[in-house]
Amino acid sequence: MKTAYSKAFEKDFRSLPAGVHMQVLTLVDKVKAAAQLCDMPDCIPLRGSRSKYRIRCGSYRVIFTLEQDNTVFLHRIVPRGQAYKKHNL
Repeated sequence: MKTAYSKAFEKDFRSLPAGVHMQVLTLVDKVKAAAQLCDMPDCIPLRGSRSKYRIRCGSYRVIFTLEQDNTVFLHRIVPRGQAYKKHNL
């Protein structure tokens, strides 16, 4: 799948602890290699939204949407406790 990133995602990535960077980069590689949503690890749709999903990456969550042209648009990387608040989606 193709991937695209929001500015918020890039900012979140830069502010992550050093050990988490490699986990996120590995996760992005797995997303690129996936042929469909079910091939992604720990991919779960968010309740109350038809198009938003999350992927677990240690104690962080990557929030993304699947666009019509089969592009995964990565929105945010947030700690688990903040991942499901409305203002982060």
